[in-house]
This record gives sequence, C-alpha cells and structure tokens, in this order.
Amino acid sequence: MVSAFAAVSLGVYAVLTNISERNNSVKFESISFIRSMATEAVIIQMFEELRKVRHYVESHKIPISYKEMQIEVSIENSVLNFDNVIKKTLNYYEVACIGVKRGALHEEIIKDWWGDAIVADWIDLQQYVYDARKALDYDELYIEVERHVRRWVKPGRAGELLPAKR
Repeated sequence: MVSAFAAVSLGVYAVLTNISERNNSVKFESISFIRSMATEAVIIQMFEELRKVRHYVESHKIPISYKEMQIEVSIENSVLNFDNVIKKTLNYYEVACIGVKRGALHEEIIKDWWGDAIVADWIDLQQYVYDARKALDYDELYIEVERHVRRWVKPGRAGELLPAKR
C-alpha cells in the first residue's frame, strides 16, 4: 500500500519534472530565437538601417520625435523611411517582450543577450514612442518594451528614462 506521503511525493515530483521540462523547452526556444535573430538577413538589415538612421539624426541634430521621423532620406544608395525603420525595430522588440511576458521566451536569456540593446534603443526612441502614442491616440503602443526596459535598466542608465507617458 502506498502511503499518503509517497503519493504526495510522487505528485510533487511529477509537477516539478513537468516544470523543469517546460523551463528547458522555453530556454531552448529562447536560444533558437536569438540564433535566428543573429543570422537572418532581414533582421541584420533592420538593425543596420536603425544604425544609419541614428547616425543621420545625430549628424544633422534632428530630434528623434514622431513628427521629425516622418521623412525619407537617401543614404548609401538606398532610401530609408525613418518612421518605418523605427517601427520595424520596436515591433520586433515588442514581439520578444510579449514572448517573455507570456512565457514563450526565457526572460533571463533574452535579457542577458539583448537587454542592454533594448534598453539603449528605448532610451534613444522613447520620445518618438510617447509622441506616437499621443498622435495615434494609442496608449498601449510598445507597452511591453517599455515595461521590460523599466525592469531591465541598470542603475547607471535609469536617469535617462523619461517618466512613463500614456
């Protein structure tokens, strides 16, 4: 006859095994997500375009606001729509942050691999997002990116975050 303690112990073991297997699966999916991000040409191009936009606005002293980014500029034999470049990057970050929120991606892995870049980009683009929320009357625009940035920001950069605006 199985004792109550043994039955409970088996039940706890089964639950912990299931949690451990789920956690390993999420970690594997997170690594796969990072691997695809680092090797897919479209993602590499997206980050390269954002780098070009940043360089252009810094060299021309243009603020990164929603209104100011409604431009197209020819840079290195290609025409970049600054608004689209920024939205592509923020949309990609939003998908990753939603994946973390929903448990499809492992937060510590995504944060360790990508957290500093997401925080740095948010700091540069936050005024754009706040302006876009107001212009589009959409308070939840890129809300998961903002929530994760506020949790992931290191103390030395926390002062660069604007107060949350909705």
